[in-house]
Amino acid sequence: MHEELEIGLSEYAMIKRCASEGVGLWFNAMAIDGARAWVFSNECNALLELSLETFETQYLGSVPGEGFLEKTLYLRIIKHKEKLILVPARAKALALYDLTSGEFEKVPLIDEEDIYYGAELANDKVFMLCINRYRICVFDIQTGTMHYIKGLEKSKAYKSFVDGSLTFGNGICLAKNKVLCVGKDTNEIYMIAPDTEILTVFEAERLDTGFSSICFDGEDFWLTEIEKLRMIRWNEEKGVREIVDNPMVLGTKYITERVIALDDIYVFPAVGNYDADSYRYRKETHTWEIIESISEYGKYIDPQKNYWPQIYTAVWCDGQRSYLVASKTDEILTLDPEMNLVAHKKVYMHHGFEKIKYSFAPVSGSLTENSVDALRLLFEYLQER
Repeated sequence: MHEELEIGLSEYAMIKRCASEGVGLWFNAMAIDGARAWVFSNECNALLELSLETFETQYLGSVPGEGFLEKTLYLRIIKHKEKLILVPARAKALALYDLTSGEFEKVPLIDEEDIYYGAELANDKVFMLCINRYRICVFDIQTGTMHYIKGLEKSKAYKSFVDGSLTFGNGICLAKNKVLCVGKDTNEIYMIAPDTEILTVFEAERLDTGFSSICFDGEDFWLTEIEKLRMIRWNEEKGVREIVDNPMVLGTKYITERVIALDDIYVFPAVGNYDADSYRYRKETHTWEIIESISEYGKYIDPQKNYWPQIYTAVWCDGQRSYLVASKTDEILTLDPEMNLVAHKKVYMHHGFEKIKYSFAPVSGSLTENSVDALRLLFEYLQER
């Protein structure tokens, strides 16, 4: 089922820990289907199945051709029928995992320097946002090929891009059979027709900053401004309909991980420079409320307010249950429809790692870094063989 891994001493130690006492799981990439989820570790090359009932994990495999201890290889997972599509961040290629056969398949990137984060599935295509270039890449599932969306080079953001700066984040959503994207540098909103891939660029008037997240409430789109907790209500016919300030933030700088439209609008932070709460905006009364049940997960002690900790690395919601991965405690938080916290659980990587097939490659380990531990691991390895 698993391709043999060529490992060194450090990789061997990690696998041994996973197979014995377990290793805490931290991730951005998560796809959910009912009571099952699939996640990809940020700490190593490991795809796992996660039960949302028991919160136990099962190791499924490692992507061939990537080092076992490589970090943040994939930051998004898209489930399409019986396949998982792993959207590459630090990885050298997009990867597909067949849930039936247990096999991996890889698709080379157009440019190996591209790093992708936000992604959305539409019309058997995965639309991926590149965070280090102004590029939107399309992976066509039917043909197994990749290409870039045309027309973005005419945008203000593309023309003003400075190498080394961030471009897109997680600002992408599917609505009205269109893919909507927002970037971090300008007030532009990008709308793509999935079938024709025609790109239309809009500008949010009265605004001169970029956006970090976007969602759709059935009538309008809601966008969160970069480094602010101010929301913009917009649609393509009427433009900016409302600019909503949040008087509760008191100057806190804030980048949204995800904004969600249910009965009201819910805002969850990716990072913040002090107390980064999550909020509910009530559309009828035009008022903000802190989601008190998870408030402690956004609070960090930092009197200088110059530290930007991660708050949530993944947020997923279907209207019945919301799941958040909290960086402060490395827990998965489960919220009910009223956003009450009903469970919080640490997740470990432990089941299945004992089945990994590997060959020992001492050249990838270093006997000089810690000779005692290295020799002990080598002795354990030789005993097992």
